[in-house]
Amino acid sequence: MLGGAKYLTRAHEYAFARAPPGSQRGLSLSLSRKPVKLNAGTAERMDVRTLRARGEELRNVGSSKIVILGGGFGGIYVAQHLLSCCLPPKQWEVNLINCNPHFEFKPLLPDVLAGRLPPKCITTRLDSLWTSENYHVRVAVVTGVDLKKHIVKTTGGNVDYDYLVIALGAAPGVVPADRGARLFFCESLDDCLRLREHVLPLMATSTTKLPKRTDRKRRTIAVIGAGPTGIEVACELTHMLNGQGNRGETTGGRATADIVLIESSSHILSTWGRGLRKPAEDTLKHVGVRLLTGTTVKRIAKGVIRLNGGRILRADTVIWSGGLRGLPLYRSLGTPLDADDRIRVMPTLRLPGHPNVFALGDAVSTGAFSTPVPQSAQAAHQQAGLVADNIRNSIEERPLRTFHYRELGVVLPIGGRRAIASIMGFTLNGHTAWVLEKALFLARIPGLTNKLSLLDAVALEPLADRGRRRLGWPQPA
Repeated sequence: MLGGAKYLTRAHEYAFARAPPGSQRGLSLSLSRKPVKLNAGTAERMDVRTLRARGEELRNVGSSKIVILGGGFGGIYVAQHLLSCCLPPKQWEVNLINCNPHFEFKPLLPDVLAGRLPPKCITTRLDSLWTSENYHVRVAVVTGVDLKKHIVKTTGGNVDYDYLVIALGAAPGVVPADRGARLFFCESLDDCLRLREHVLPLMATSTTKLPKRTDRKRRTIAVIGAGPTGIEVACELTHMLNGQGNRGETTGGRATADIVLIESSSHILSTWGRGLRKPAEDTLKHVGVRLLTGTTVKRIAKGVIRLNGGRILRADTVIWSGGLRGLPLYRSLGTPLDADDRIRVMPTLRLPGHPNVFALGDAVSTGAFSTPVPQSAQAAHQQAGLVADNIRNSIEERPLRTFHYRELGVVLPIGGRRAIASIMGFTLNGHTAWVLEKALFLARIPGLTNKLSLLDAVALEPLADRGRRRLGWPQPA
C-alpha cells in the first residue's frame, strides 16, 4: 500500500523503499530506471493518467471526494460536467450539499406567479438528476467551512473533502425596513407562492365591473429594484391586475393597482447589456408601470416608503428585488470579500491561497473579470464548465483556464406570453421572443415531466385560452 492509503501495486513489478534519512520525506517507486519520488499526500491525489504517463501502473485506485455546496444552477451544472465529461468513472465521488432536496428552475418563477405553470413543474429532486453511483446528495444546512482542515460543517455532521466548490449563491441585501412593514420577495418558489396568494384577491376584483368611484381605492404596489427580476415582476403584476392580455392587448378588466418600479441608479438593467434597456423602458411605459430612476429608498414603514429628497410614497404592497449580498457564512471563510460580502476569486475562479477550493455564481465578486458578469443562469453555466475543467487540470498538474464571459443572448419576460430578446445584435419583441425563451428552457429544464408541462404551457394552453374566450368562459387565475 502506497502512503498508507489507496494505491495497491504488484510487488513483483515495483520495489518500495523509504527515502533514506536526511532526504525528502516520502515514498519512491523503483523501476529499472531512476526512481520517481512521491510524497504521501501527493500520491493520494495524483491522477491515473499522470501516473501511467510516467510508466507506472496502478492496480487499484481509491476515490477522491469533491464536495459541492449549493443545489442551484451553479452547483448542479458543476456536478453535471464532473459526472458526464470531466472525470473518469469510479475514481471520484461527487457530493452535493443543499438545504432543500429540490432544484428550482427559477427562470420560470414568473409563470408560476401568473398561474401558467403549477409549482411542481419547475422543481426536481436533486437525488434524481443522475443515477451514477458516484453522485450523492446530502440535505443539510452548511454552518461553517474549515479551509485549513478541509472540513465542511453542516447540521447533519461534518464532511471532509479533497476539492470544494462553493455555489451557495447570495441573499437579499440589507433592507431598510421597520418591523411592522410587510415585504415580499421573489427569490424562491416559496416567495413567489406567497406573493401570488397576496395578489389573488386583487385579480378577482380586476375581473369585476366596478363603479368609477372605486378608482380612488386602487392599490399601489411598489417594486424596489429595476433589475431583471424587478422588471419581470412589475410587468407580470400589470398583466395580472390591470387588464393586459397575454399578448399585450387590452381586455375588459378594470385596473385595480398602480405599479411603481423604483431604481437607485440612473438606468434600468445596470448589469445587462444596453440592447434591452430601451425596449424594456418602452414596454414599462406602454403597460402603465411608473418608473422612478435615480431614487434611493431610505426607509420602509407600514404603508409608507421614504425616498431620497424627503419624498414619501404610499404603498399597500412592497416587493424587494434591490440586489443581493453574500451570505454571512462567507465572512467566516477568512478569504477576501468585496463590499457586498461576495467572495473575491482569482480569474480561474479559485480562492486565493486555497488551490483546492473554487467558487462561482452569485457567491463570487465580479471584480476579477474583465467584463461585467450578470447574475444569470447563463453565466452560472459557463462558470460551472470552467470550474469542472480546472478541478481536473489541478489534479493533472496542468495550467488552469481563466474565465471570460461570453454573451450568447438575453431574454427578458415582460408579462403574459411576451418577452424581449437580444440575440447576436438582433432584438425581438412580443410573443415570438417568449416562444424562443421557452424553447431554450425546454432544452435546459431537467425531468421529462417538467418538459411536458412546459411544452403544454407553450403550445396547448394558448389554444385553450382562445377557446375559453370564444365561449365566454373566464380565464383561470
